[in-house]
Amino acid sequence: GDAPARHEAVPAEEQQELAAAASRPAAPDVDDNDSDDEAHERLEAAAELAANIAGTCGAASPSKRLSAEQVISVKGNRITWLVELGSPPPEVFESPTFELGSYSGVRMKLYPCGADGCTLVLQGPPPRPDGLQAKLFAGKAWKQKSLKPWRDGEDMVEKFDVCMRRHFLLCGLVFQS
Repeated sequence: GDAPARHEAVPAEEQQELAAAASRPAAPDVDDNDSDDEAHERLEAAAELAANIAGTCGAASPSKRLSAEQVISVKGNRITWLVELGSPPPEVFESPTFELGSYSGVRMKLYPCGADGCTLVLQGPPPRPDGLQAKLFAGKAWKQKSLKPWRDGEDMVEKFDVCMRRHFLLCGLVFQS
């Protein structure tokens, strides 16, 4: 007989849980009091569930790539980027471009730093809107960050201690202008 397939069909219950977690809206306005921890936790849970559905750590990445709409999500002043890591990961991951309000041409880059960390970089063309502030996140590294000014001519760079031995990593930013 044939050996059982490594990846079996995803149980309907898990499909429903993933769909429900992904469809819940994040808080439309975010202040520096981290009032949207619950929304972030739901997004993180959805990303972890997606990783579980895709397979276990160390397994080959799913061959079907995510669409741009699945990769970047814009809700109010919060941008989330679901990064499909793969094994071995490339030197750098680059997000599709997106807008922060009326400021366009913005992108994020993720640089894996071994198995236990990464550097997230926020880039955008000059001139930047006056008073633009942002805080970056990767994985669960959320609460300890606060809004910082994002000045013209500078990339925003943040290092995170996060397990990179997974299929997906949820990254992003909250901004205020």
